[in-house]
Amino acid sequence: RTSTRARSSAMLASARSFRAAVTVSPFASQTSSDRVPVASVGSVGFATRRRPGLLPRRPSRLGSASDADQSSPKGSAASLSSVVDRLRAAAGTANGTDLDSSGEAKVKLIINELCARDDSIPNPALLDLANTNWDLVYSDSSGNSSGKLGPFVGKVEQRFKDEPSSGKYENIVKLGPLTLSLAAVAEPRAEKSKKNESLRVTFVDLTVSAFGRRVLTKPFPPGRAGTWRMAYASEKVRVLYTNQGNVFVLTRSANE
Repeated sequence: RTSTRARSSAMLASARSFRAAVTVSPFASQTSSDRVPVASVGSVGFATRRRPGLLPRRPSRLGSASDADQSSPKGSAASLSSVVDRLRAAAGTANGTDLDSSGEAKVKLIINELCARDDSIPNPALLDLANTNWDLVYSDSSGNSSGKLGPFVGKVEQRFKDEPSSGKYENIVKLGPLTLSLAAVAEPRAEKSKKNESLRVTFVDLTVSAFGRRVLTKPFPPGRAGTWRMAYASEKVRVLYTNQGNVFVLTRSANE
């Protein structure tokens, strides 16, 4: 009982230090181009406009993660499932935060292999992910967006609201009795290129809870936003890069 209380106290101490950093942005880093913090981990755009035939209008849902390989080109060098399995094995169980330089290099080779595939969804930034849940597998970020809270590493989840085309989602870090939830709204950015990959994400607020009870909710200042690039997207996995080059890889949750 004493050790449990000590661990809880340490986690709450991390939450307090996290709260002190909210004015900068707990799930983000300052960007040089936008002068605003980058969006929370794995944020993704929703379709405010759609190309005919891209995705169903209602309900707007991705297929299940198990359907991904059935839609992959037969000529693919490796099935999507096998690439994702290798990525999970290489990333480990701490979102990649405990990897050395050799381990990181191995993961990034697999990420490059994934992004080079020809089965990514066209115009990924226009993808509507309403009512889908995702788990963070890997990030090379040193901030809280990777799940790090002080000396601990939590599980990072992403949950999209069941509101087609709304762009509303939450990034959630869970560590024992402590939960941090960042609410945001994402939308695609207009691009001149043929392949739309850019996403603009506006932060709404951050909520910290402990033992199932809300400790605080802190709204972000109006206009706090950032830009991401979704380099690969399918029913099984998504790869996103921040303005500063950090990468986040998320896989479809099996607990939807």
